[in-house]
Amino acid sequence: MAKLVFDIETVGENWDALDETSQHMLTRWIEKESDGEDNYAARLAEVKDGLGFSPLTGSIVAYTTATASVARCFTKQEILQLVDIKNRKKDQSNSNQ
Repeated sequence: MAKLVFDIETVGENWDALDETSQHMLTRWIEKESDGEDNYAARLAEVKDGLGFSPLTGSIVAYTTATASVARCFTKQEILQLVDIKNRKKDQSNSNQ
């Protein structure tokens, strides 16, 4: 049986571009659980590095599908174009009915 593999590459928002409220909401738990400045700094770095894993703070930048013999990488722009083409075909078939 053939296997299909999806690999989605994401990137997080720029931390400094987030508003103060968003930064506070993402880090308020650190203030409660940290035991010292070093621990706080390490946890803050983890939050900043993990922004790409949240649908609220991350964006897809590349998407790869692969089978046992073929792999193809799509950029975000290519994905949007493919979705647009698919939606136009769907709209055309609906209007022909």
